[in-house]
Amino acid sequence: MNLAQKTKCGRCRYLCPVKSILDIKLILTIAVFLLWHCSSFAQDTVKVQELTKRAEVDMESGNTYGAIKLHLDIMDLDANNYQSANTLSGLYGHLHQYNDQITWAKKAIEINPRLAMAYISLGNGYGATGDLQNAEDCYRKADQLDPKSPIPPYCIGVIEESRGDTKGAIANYQRSIDRDSLFVSGYCSLAVAYAKTEDYTSAQKYIDKALAIDPKSSRAQEIKGHIRENITTKPQH
Repeated sequence: MNLAQKTKCGRCRYLCPVKSILDIKLILTIAVFLLWHCSSFAQDTVKVQELTKRAEVDMESGNTYGAIKLHLDIMDLDANNYQSANTLSGLYGHLHQYNDQITWAKKAIEINPRLAMAYISLGNGYGATGDLQNAEDCYRKADQLDPKSPIPPYCIGVIEESRGDTKGAIANYQRSIDRDSLFVSGYCSLAVAYAKTEDYTSAQKYIDKALAIDPKSSRAQEIKGHIRENITTKPQH
C-alpha cells in the first residue's frame, strides 16, 4: 500500500501507533494460544506414550482388564487414536465381550477406514456371534486392504470350513501360507482340512511343516496326534 494512503485515524497506516499496538497484541495473543496448544498437545502425547507402554506390560502379564483401563484412558486423551481403539476391540474379544469388540472395531474403522486389522477384529466379533456373512464381508475387505497379509485369507478359510466348504477352505489356507511361509496356523488348518477329506498324506505333510516351524506348538502337536489315530484306524489304500 502507498504510504500516502490514509487510515480512518487520519495518519499513514504504517505510522499509526494505535493500529500497530493492536496488531502486536493480536499477534502476541495468537502466539500465546499456539504455544499453550502445542505444549498441551506435547504433554498429552507424552502421557499417551506412557500409558501405551504400561498397557503393553499389562497385556504381556495377562492383565487384560488393566490394559483395557489404560487404553480407555488413552482414548480419553486422544479420541482419534485408532491403534488404541483397535487394541480395545481385540482385548474385549479376548474376554468374549463380543458386542464391545464390535463397537471398538467400528470406532477404529471410523477413525481409519483403511485399517485392515480393525476389519479382522470386527469380523471376529461377528463370527463369534454367529453372523458369518458379515464376518466374511469384513475379512474380504481386510484382504483388499492388505493383500500381503496371511490373516484375511486364513479367516475366510475358517468361515468356509465352518459352512462345510472344505475345498474352499483349503484354497484359502493355501493362500495364507503362500503369503507367509512361516504362518503356522495356515499349516495346521490345512492339515485338519485334508484330514477331513481323508487325505492323510497331505495332512501329515502340512502338520510336519507346522512343527518344523514351531516344534512347541501345542495345537500342531495335538493335530498330529489326531492324524496318527486316524491313520491307524482308517489306513489309506
